[in-house]
Amino acid sequence: MKTILIAFSILFSLQYAHAQWEPLTNTNTDQPLVGVFFLDTDYGISVGQGGIVTRTEDGGDTWTSQSLGSYNFIRCFLVDSVGFIVGDEGNVFKSLDYGRTWQSIVDFDLRIKAVHFFDTQVGVIAGDRGLLYKTTDGGANWTNITPGNISMFRDLFFIDQQNGYACGDSGSLYRTSDGGDTWFRLNINHQGILWAMYFFDAQNGYICGDNSSLYKTSNGGLTWEESELTDTPLKFRGIYFLDDNNGYVIGDVGLVLKTEDGGLSWQSESTSTTKNLFDISVIDENNAFACSMDGLIIRLRRPTNTNDIDTSPTGVKVFPNPSAGWFVIEGLDPQSLITAFQVFDAAGKLIHQERGLNTNRVEINNHQWPKGIYTIQLLDHNNRQHTTNLIIQ
Repeated sequence: MKTILIAFSILFSLQYAHAQWEPLTNTNTDQPLVGVFFLDTDYGISVGQGGIVTRTEDGGDTWTSQSLGSYNFIRCFLVDSVGFIVGDEGNVFKSLDYGRTWQSIVDFDLRIKAVHFFDTQVGVIAGDRGLLYKTTDGGANWTNITPGNISMFRDLFFIDQQNGYACGDSGSLYRTSDGGDTWFRLNINHQGILWAMYFFDAQNGYICGDNSSLYKTSNGGLTWEESELTDTPLKFRGIYFLDDNNGYVIGDVGLVLKTEDGGLSWQSESTSTTKNLFDISVIDENNAFACSMDGLIIRLRRPTNTNDIDTSPTGVKVFPNPSAGWFVIEGLDPQSLITAFQVFDAAGKLIHQERGLNTNRVEINNHQWPKGIYTIQLLDHNNRQHTTNLIIQ
């Protein structure tokens, strides 16, 4: 059964600028960053093309980067001081000192797309040709636990050491209840790539994929309910839930969607970027990170003290959203002035722009624009730029 879950009401305001996603451009690399993992609010790493590993110990304020060679790293994983990196060349890199130094511990003949470790000794990797390998000694030795799938796996998720899932290309989805020794295939009506998943327990979880697809199960994957969030065929590449109600989905054109009601409705959060997002790491309800192109990482840091919030009377809102025929950009008070804005479609093509403004309200006719997700880049009277999304139904 397919349900439409769009319930976006975008309100982005300078009053709450500290609660939005902010770009971090000090990662000391211009390479695409594809994987990100944080242990806590301070320590995390991100990996990507060019063998890049960039590391922070202060919550993203400063970063130290290094290149391990001509590798295309895809994912990283941390368990206390021990870290693991995997990628397209088949190498598994291991660190024993919080990611300061790394060594290649094994070289497989496959592109590795996913890694999960339960502790410093027991872990699983997955990749192309549906191959799965498991180690019980920290990566010194690996056992082939491939279920017979011929499609590439893109993600792994384990609830505990016994119950886990693997998903990937051509809608391939498998489940294990014995730690990966045996797998059985689950049916899901999806022909494209299933990029990522998150499960609360062995019965309840989500999977996201191509064509803006999001699926939910409440019976361990035996049946799935699809939620079509937009008509625009975007890639949803990452998903994370803090609990049964609060979760995130990330994807193309800098899109971050958040739910606070278990997926019944989703809101778009301002990210100040239109670049594709590849992976997300959520620490708690106030802190999260996502990685992107050109060495970009975006950070969510919500204030926990109301004294941290800027209460200056400036800000704008975009409504109605979703839109069908017209929308308005309006200041929250007469002092909130719009000087220029641009609208881009999901492919990054400039659709509409207006400059030389000095107004509190702009009404735009969009009845001829195709359905989908659009990005609005706005400049205010203080020469500050803001980015948000518009849904056209």
